[in-house]
Amino acid sequence: MELIIDCVWCSTRKDFMKFTKTCEEYTNVIDYFAISNKLSKSDINGQEPTDSVIGLYIMKRLQQCLREDEECLDDTIELKKILYLIKNLKSTNILALKELIASLYKDKYSFNLIIINRDDFPKKGVLSLFDSVKFIDN
Repeated sequence: MELIIDCVWCSTRKDFMKFTKTCEEYTNVIDYFAISNKLSKSDINGQEPTDSVIGLYIMKRLQQCLREDEECLDDTIELKKILYLIKNLKSTNILALKELIASLYKDKYSFNLIIINRDDFPKKGVLSLFDSVKFIDN
């Protein structure tokens, strides 16, 4: 089974939601801001969770997504696509994400970046960490 991970970097969650309505179907969607919102609503004091707590939740969610591949008995599924909304496009974050995916998924995978409505650019060397990069202006 082929795995495609499309990471989205955009200015607002509204841009991300608009993109998800116009793009092809994804097997799983991991949204940093939705996770943050969900965790803050479940906090007894209503406090916003730290980035490390959100990161742990994202790791758990990725593990669930990739574990579904192993448990899948249907051999007709040839392609699995994950859409992941990134908050910070830093090389350390991207390298850690790629390392996590490589430890969980032993087959070949494609790791792509979609940049939506951004005027700023990532630091030098970040774009080279992806297999492909696509720019979208709405």
